[in-house]
Amino acid sequence: MYGRTFKLKQKKNPDTKPYGPSKGAGLPGNYTASNGFLSYYEICDLIKKQKWHTEYDKEQQVPFAFKDDQWVSYDNQESIEKKCHYVAEQRLAGAMIWSLDFDDFNGAFCGEGKYPLLTTVKKTLDRLQGPTTPFRVHKTTPTILTNHGYLNLYSFFLLFINLIFPIFISHFI
Repeated sequence: MYGRTFKLKQKKNPDTKPYGPSKGAGLPGNYTASNGFLSYYEICDLIKKQKWHTEYDKEQQVPFAFKDDQWVSYDNQESIEKKCHYVAEQRLAGAMIWSLDFDDFNGAFCGEGKYPLLTTVKKTLDRLQGPTTPFRVHKTTPTILTNHGYLNLYSFFLLFINLIFPIFISHFI
């Protein structure tokens, strides 16, 4: 949902390959306003409006973009889908998303609809893993409540993760 940015050592004819020499964090974005990273929608904006060049890093399987001495590596729908395939191949429980608000939440910047990266995660994992059954805790012996109510908190957590969270996510997609 975001990209890491770097300022390349040379402004004219810079080495734009991944792992090329840099001299620090890239310039801040118009919305994130922090050196060293840009939101996905800021990256789309730079590519479309400021004509940043894009290439693909075959080793890391992610796109990168650059203009003058500014360089950013990021995820797009294609790289996110490949990461979801990795999640499914490794039989992991799911994927972690750092920050939903760095995706193109209103669809105005990238032209890929609302939440294009989050949508790709959901659709790809649904397709690869199929529907899931909520996790159930079965008691085999009577429980004595000496854990100061932590069992109830644990049960609520499982309910949230398996029932409420998928409903919450589907609201955005």
